[in-house]
Amino acid sequence: MLTTYPGAMNKLTAGDISENDLKKAKHLHFSSYFLQPGMWDHLGDLFRTAKKLGLTTSFDMQWDPQETWELDFKDVLPGVDVFLPNEKELPESHFLTVFFMTEVVDQMNNQMSCPALFGKLVMFLIEHMPI
Repeated sequence: MLTTYPGAMNKLTAGDISENDLKKAKHLHFSSYFLQPGMWDHLGDLFRTAKKLGLTTSFDMQWDPQETWELDFKDVLPGVDVFLPNEKELPESHFLTVFFMTEVVDQMNNQMSCPALFGKLVMFLIEHMPI
């Protein structure tokens, strides 16, 4: 069991992180997306700004306690160098599942096991995400 004390997480917004703050960094890591509602509409902007300033980036969305998995992957992932979903979070991320199914599985005639599909998805992400 993992317990998280949210502290100020539910109050943090992208406006709290200035470009000046980012200029002092070499890497931006963001996690616990679903526990930080103030970031939901601006995470893609934050990653784009970080990349513009030359930072490397990583993103660990972690579990969604509401299990709605509402995240604009098309907006966020292009600015992410290293995406860190685990095996339980990834299938719950419906957009990625649908994206993967339409882009890769059709080419394989749907004849792969779940572990093989997960491995292929990781390879797909590695090949298509800028690092």
